[in-house]
Amino acid sequence: MKNGLESAGRALSQGLAGYRVELRRLNLNEILVAVYHAHQSIKLTQRILTNEQASNPFLLNTVVAAMRVEADAVGLFIEIPIAQDCLTA
Repeated sequence: MKNGLESAGRALSQGLAGYRVELRRLNLNEILVAVYHAHQSIKLTQRILTNEQASNPFLLNTVVAAMRVEADAVGLFIEIPIAQDCLTA
C-alpha cells in the first residue's frame, strides 16, 4: 500500500509539471510541500499537507490546483525580470 508521501509526490509532480516540487515529512501527520521555479532556485510557494489531504485524492486535487494557481501567479513576476535581463545582455 502506498503511503501519503508517495501518493502526494506523484500527484504534485504531475499537477505541477514544469516546476520543481520537493516534499519532506515533518512528522507522522504532516508533509511539507515546496514548489520552486524550474530554472531559478527560487521558492514560489509552500504548504503543509496533512496525511488526510495526501491520501484523499479529492482533497489532494484541490490542493494541487490551488498550488498551481499560486505558482503560476508568482512565477509571472519572476519571468518578467529574467526576460528583461536577457534583452539588455
